[in-house]
Order: sequence, then C-alpha cells, then structure tokens
Amino acid sequence: MALTRARDRLWLHWGPVDCRPKKDGSLGEAGLHSSALAWLLHGRQLPGADALGELAEHLKTLGPADLRGEIERLVEASQGRMAVQPLLEQESSAAGERRAPAPEQLASLQRSLHSAWRIGSFSGLAAGMHMEAPDRDHLAMPDASEPGGGFFAFPVAPAPAPACTPSSRTGRGARRPWPSWSRRRSTATASTPTPGEIARQQLQRVIETDLDGNGLCLAGLEPTRRLPELGFTFPVANLDVQRLRAILGDPAHGLPAPMREAAARLEFDSLKGFLKGFIDLSFEHEGRWYIADYKSNWLGPDAGHYQGERLLQALAGEHYYLQYLIYLVALRRFLRQRLADFDERQLGGAYYLFLRGMPQAGVYFARPADSLLDALDRLFEEGK
Repeated sequence: MALTRARDRLWLHWGPVDCRPKKDGSLGEAGLHSSALAWLLHGRQLPGADALGELAEHLKTLGPADLRGEIERLVEASQGRMAVQPLLEQESSAAGERRAPAPEQLASLQRSLHSAWRIGSFSGLAAGMHMEAPDRDHLAMPDASEPGGGFFAFPVAPAPAPACTPSSRTGRGARRPWPSWSRRRSTATASTPTPGEIARQQLQRVIETDLDGNGLCLAGLEPTRRLPELGFTFPVANLDVQRLRAILGDPAHGLPAPMREAAARLEFDSLKGFLKGFIDLSFEHEGRWYIADYKSNWLGPDAGHYQGERLLQALAGEHYYLQYLIYLVALRRFLRQRLADFDERQLGGAYYLFLRGMPQAGVYFARPADSLLDALDRLFEEGK
C-alpha cells in the first residue's frame, strides 16, 4: 500500500531476502517469493495458474546479479521513468552551509496536555483487552492444521507475526498463510473448484441464508432500504473503562454471562474526544432497522463450531458484543435525527454473520435491552 502513496517520487530498496532453499529444496512460507511486489517485478511473464509456486521456482534459479538484471531490463523499458541506483554505504549528513541555525531558546509549554483527547474506535478499545480468559476446558480449541474442506479451509491473509497457534487467537481466528493453499491447489485435479469459485459459491449461499427463520435474507433486501458502510463519528465526554465494565457487567441489562465475564477483562486508557466507526450494513426490514457485520473468523473445520456455546464464546472472546453495542447506539442516534417519528420499537437489533459457518450455522442475533443502550448512550455523552 505504501507504494501507492508517493506524489512525486518513490525510493525502493530491493534485493534477495530469504530466497535460499531449505534442505528439502523448498522455500519458506515468508520471503521474497511470497510478496506481491516480487511477482510484479519478476513473475508477471511466467505461464500457468500456480502463480506463487512458479514464482518460487523461478526465484530459486536467480542470484543477486540475476535479480538486478531483471530489474535493469524493466528500467530500460520504462522510458526514463525508473532508475537503478547503488545502495549508499554510509549515512548522509544533514549538516551543511544551507542548514538553518538552531533556535537560541525553545519556547516552554505553560499548560498540561491531556493525552485522553483522541479519536477512538471499537478496534482501539478492544486492542487493550486483558488476554487472560476464563477456563473453559469443555470447549477444546480445534486444530488449525486440520482446517476442514471447502470454504471452511479458505485461507486468511497471513499476519506480520508468525502464524498463530489455536491457543493464541487473534481477531481473525487462527491464521494459515496463502502458500499452504497454493501447494494444495497445485496437486488438485482440473475439476477441483478454484479459490475464486469456492468464494463465489459460498458468498451466494451467505446472501441467500434465511437469517430469522421467516425469510429475511440479504439477497432480498430492497436497495433503497439499506445503507452499506454507514460511517459515524460522535463526541465522547469521558469514556472510563471502570464505568463501562460496570454497565456491561450488570445482569439487569441482560448481556449473556460469557460477555459479562469478557467485559470484566476490558482494559484501555480513558477516552475524551470522539468515537468513530463504519457499520458493514444497516438495513430496514418490515419497519425495523438492523445492523449486520460480516466475520471471516475461522472457528473450526465444520458448521458445528459456528453455533451455540462456541459461537457465543467467539463473540465474547473478541469483544464483538461491545462492537455491536457501539454500532447500535450510533444507529439509534442516526435514526433519531433522520426519522421524526422514530421510537425504540423500530430498532431491530444486530446480526453477526460468521461467513464460514453459513448457511447451516454462523448467524448470531442480538437485540440488547433499551436500558443497556440508554446507559451506554449516557456514558458516551456525559461520562457517567
């Protein structure tokens, strides 16, 4: 993404990184061969459908001089828009005749700075969560090395850090990098669906899934009654984690027990400023307004891992309950501004759609109590 941001000029350091084959002749999962830029610079002309596999084999045959040669040929074809320069062997100095003299006396700040003033979001609040979770031995984590078949095994983009184990979950579940998918596909028969075909087939099932048992499905929503990617920003007076825990943990507000337990582990610095976010989908159905959020988390190799207690624990473990509560408060404020006759009965609730488990499972619906939404609204607006 950084390569698209330069306005006038871009300097890029490029060279052989982790290109040496292992003892068995294969390349590691991370390295030059697994990057999109390597394919752009060295693999665009390679034939065949297994792009990553062919790129890896091609790079194994190239040394540093060969890599430079391919880059120089690319530069020659750029008609002067690109150039290859030698790497500087020493740091440049900022000192010189044109450098401005240092100020004699720096101004001193006469007031205190409030670090709590910032723009926050659900992701920022949840990122500081305490990572210890209650003991739940009866819910054994599935083995991520056995991802299942079809869309259950569809890969998640690799994380910057080493691949997570089942016990070290992230917001996207256990991660499995793309190269493993490519190796499986390279041995498949011609009749095996491609990743694109599998994704298209699954997404068609998702939009046709009956969400409420009465025929509500995404495919049937009227285009004029839906708002995709509804953005919101509202002021926050003083969002304190202790007050938030107390509200979420109050049994009178009706949050399920696993979510109340998770709320007790929330941890973040006090927030003054603004809370912002984007709701995947807001829509109206039979006079009521709902939100829908799409989740690609891998919870297990079959639909049984995307329902009941397991689904509830996934929502609690990733603090998604806090996300849909913030989103519903934002949607309710939006509707009050836009609909003169809006009342609480027109707020339908939140659908959280775990795409891998649908249509057999993976649908979670919540309609939080008005008392809970009211308490959160006051906390955001008044800080109490």
